Amino acid sequence: MPNCTSCRQKCFTHLRSAQDFVNVGDNIAYAAAPVGAYSQQRIIPAKIAVKIPEWISFKLAATLMTKGLTTNYLLTKTYKLKANETILFHAAAGGVGQIFAQWAKSIGAKVIGTVGSVSYTHLRAHETLRYLVCRLLL
Repeated sequence: MPNCTSCRQKCFTHLRSAQDFVNVGDNIAYAAAPVGAYSQQRIIPAKIAVKIPEWISFKLAATLMTKGLTTNYLLTKTYKLKANETILFHAAAGGVGQIFAQWAKSIGAKVIGTVGSVSYTHLRAHETLRYLVCRLLL
């Protein structure tokens, strides 16, 4: 893509018509195709653009996208979790576990989470997990 302000503005004008929340110069993230995330400038379908708030670093955005996609896959493809169902999630203190627990709770499901240390009991305090089980390895 040429380094041309008018070209970028045309591209983002079209993008804005589809996704009203993105402005010229905003940082965005996307997952999957098209390849080329290593590029400084990209042309991508507006429907896959996710705006990165200024207070979120690129590293954190990449982490959240990966863990969020994994959670989405678990909740919609592996098993379609429904309200009032109870699920056991191992390693609930990890990144995927924490996103999974919050997402499952928003669906109305009950999550029992296992953690490897009692230092993670704060997760129960946020009411995200119905029960918290600490695995003690001897």
